[in-house]
Amino acid sequence: MHPVGLIIVIIINVFLCWKYADWKNWKLYYPTIIYLMMGNISYDLLTYQIPLWSYQVKSFTHDTTNLFVILFLHPCTVLIFLTYYPKLIKKHVAYILLWIVTYSLAEYLSVVLGWFSYSNGWNMGSTIVFNAITFPLLYLHYKKPLWAWPVSLVLAVMFIYIFKIPFNSVR
Repeated sequence: MHPVGLIIVIIINVFLCWKYADWKNWKLYYPTIIYLMMGNISYDLLTYQIPLWSYQVKSFTHDTTNLFVILFLHPCTVLIFLTYYPKLIKKHVAYILLWIVTYSLAEYLSVVLGWFSYSNGWNMGSTIVFNAITFPLLYLHYKKPLWAWPVSLVLAVMFIYIFKIPFNSVR
């Protein structure tokens, strides 16, 4: 991906967030934004030498690109996701499925276009499972943050074990 492409993706996401997110209640969503950012930063630290995926943006390292994702795309995701989260419990599954499919399709397109790559056993199936875990965890964190952190820790240990990430590779 050319850096201009990344900037265009960010501008589109920020515009959609500005236009459609519930900015009056941003303080309610802020802890969950930080939670998502911390998850991404933790991934980068744990898999520094053995990455499972990476961004392919010309002139930018994975770390630089990921910083843009953390600072711009993650807040937009959480703000829009939580703004429209349905009140009716029977609509929760469909809403989460919509986000899983949307994020998975966006990543698939990024892989096809050469903007994103997999390594060390990660693949599209892993991404779908990861998205299926991430979006319910975002909602759990929003509603019950003290439950989300231990669940996240257990899941992180499982991913470390499944993908054989050695602790001596941590940055």
